[in-house]
Amino acid sequence: MKTVKPILALGAITLMSVSVASAAPVTPVGNTEDLPFGYFSGSATTLGATVTRNGGLTLALSAQIRGGETLANSGGVYSAPTGADGSGNALWNFQFHIDNGSGSLNDYTYSLSYGKDASSLVSFDPLAITDNGGPVGVGNSENLGFTFGSPFDPADGLLGAAIGFDPNADATYSFLLQAFDGNQNLVSKVAINVKAGRGGSVPDGGTSVALLGMALTAGAALRRKLA
Repeated sequence: MKTVKPILALGAITLMSVSVASAAPVTPVGNTEDLPFGYFSGSATTLGATVTRNGGLTLALSAQIRGGETLANSGGVYSAPTGADGSGNALWNFQFHIDNGSGSLNDYTYSLSYGKDASSLVSFDPLAITDNGGPVGVGNSENLGFTFGSPFDPADGLLGAAIGFDPNADATYSFLLQAFDGNQNLVSKVAINVKAGRGGSVPDGGTSVALLGMALTAGAALRRKLA
């Protein structure tokens, strides 16, 4: 019976290593650019956008304080405050932009995905948003607290309801914008993360490996002690 507690401790350490690494944000994709003012619809500014270009096709994502400045962007990771405004919306917005140059937007289909785990993002067609606009191409400034209706959440229609969004919680939110050709082959994509407050408790790959190594080392020490 004396071996039960050390063995349980080892199991807890190992499970901790696995569970901490079980969710991960997207890998940011794109270059940081200052796009011409008004590239996004809504009230968005366009400094520090994350942009990919493929021929004449431009895809861009960004994040900003609602009605204010663009959030600090470090390699596609935007730092945002937690908290909500008087309407229950997050204090920050995310923006998207699509421009196919001299071609038609209808040359491609598009998917805008969001969530807290890259393996289980929620996706929808950004062109289905009814108030998209912009002087070039199409775009918008949105909030995870906005009401979108079906198919996001039939109960209350909040965009963030599908991912358990809480504007007051520390979390990391991923956004992925993709374009596909007529055969549904991926043509281009751009991806960012928004780190709200301290962000999610998700280590990078190196940290996960280190945790696993610590668990294995602890296991070896426990076995020596029990021998």
